[in-house]
Amino acid sequence: MILYLVKTSCGMVDSTFIPVAFMDLTFEEEEWIPLKCHLNDSDDEVNDDGFQFDTNAPERVVVGFNADPTVEFEVAGIEELENDDGYYPSEEELHTDNSSSEEENYSFPFYDVEKEKYNPQLEVGKEFKNIEEFKEAVRNHGVATRHNFKFRPNDGERAQAICKKDNCKFRIWASLNKALGCVQIKSKNSEHRCMRDRTNRHCTARYIAERYLETFKVDPDWKTRLIKKVVKDDLKLTVSDVTTWRARRYARILIEGSDQHQFGLLRSFAVEILRTNPGSTCIIAMNAEKFHGIYVCLEACKRGFFEGCRQLLGLDGCFLKGTFEGQMLVAVVLDANDCIYPVAYAIVERENATTWRWFIGHLDEDLKIMNSNEWTFMIGRQKDLQNVIEDLYPKAEHRFCVRHMYTNFFRADFKGLTLKDYLWRAAKSTTISDWKF
Repeated sequence: MILYLVKTSCGMVDSTFIPVAFMDLTFEEEEWIPLKCHLNDSDDEVNDDGFQFDTNAPERVVVGFNADPTVEFEVAGIEELENDDGYYPSEEELHTDNSSSEEENYSFPFYDVEKEKYNPQLEVGKEFKNIEEFKEAVRNHGVATRHNFKFRPNDGERAQAICKKDNCKFRIWASLNKALGCVQIKSKNSEHRCMRDRTNRHCTARYIAERYLETFKVDPDWKTRLIKKVVKDDLKLTVSDVTTWRARRYARILIEGSDQHQFGLLRSFAVEILRTNPGSTCIIAMNAEKFHGIYVCLEACKRGFFEGCRQLLGLDGCFLKGTFEGQMLVAVVLDANDCIYPVAYAIVERENATTWRWFIGHLDEDLKIMNSNEWTFMIGRQKDLQNVIEDLYPKAEHRFCVRHMYTNFFRADFKGLTLKDYLWRAAKSTTISDWKF
């Protein structure tokens, strides 16, 4: 807040402080002198008029209204403003970089993250939102100039960036400016007495992932050797294979989201399935603290099964990679073109008799499975699944997957192309004579 002193035509100074919002701009023979009264938004008192004043102001600076005219004012160093047209800048205009040359500019440059992120201009007076943003700008400056920095001291209200090399004079001091409500660079010595480095501790996996995020979107499997080459050409820095590998992994998280975040959206995922696919089944099994599983069967898949698929149902499970791992249970059938047609899937903690019984129970409701010889189940050699099928559908046909059988066949030391051909010829036989041959 800026208060003004009124300098009358007779040279006397009116001691009444008038806020700029309440000025009477009709006086033509008076000059206005801005007076900084050390006002801020901290440690202040609110008077009856609703204005805030700093109680820690110097003794010779008078605060408040209707001050004593005998008091001497401390206005040293404040230049007079000449406004012949009677126009006075608003508070918003005083904090912009486009103020008139005839007015005293009280603004400071702001740190623009979008424009300066990878080439920050660290000048005295620059304002930052907080200490973390200032330190991030210093780190990015270190990557751009190939210098390593450390922060001493370093807390929530102040930080000093110094060069990590001994006997180097580089210093940047920033601290909290309570009057402006931001962190501001107070002093700087940009002189370096050290050589530039080929390796930089600030060029982290996160920095690489964020800087080259658009490239990672085009090629999520960007080779580490190519990443190293691009970093060396652009930044003149050498990074390790581990750093580039972590950068690729972090970029994938930025693009696809983290597993923790995705699990938090499970309920929204279920609601969206039911909204966009009316008639679908989506069931989440969980208690107040732990996720146990999710079952999904889309309405389009169910309708396709009833209208064009045979009652030959294949069941299998596979392991999932990721932070939380788990296993996926899948049900597929053969369509009219003898191609695999997915019907339903589930994500569970582990594959056992309990999870298979839970999955098949919901699948039975969706596909209307009957305990008759019209249905055929093809499974692997999993004992748990085999026992569940025999218990629920004893009259149905039970068959084993040849691929799983061949895996066991191979592990039992029955190897070679000849034995493999005999196995597949027997599996493809449609008559007893072909099978015996």
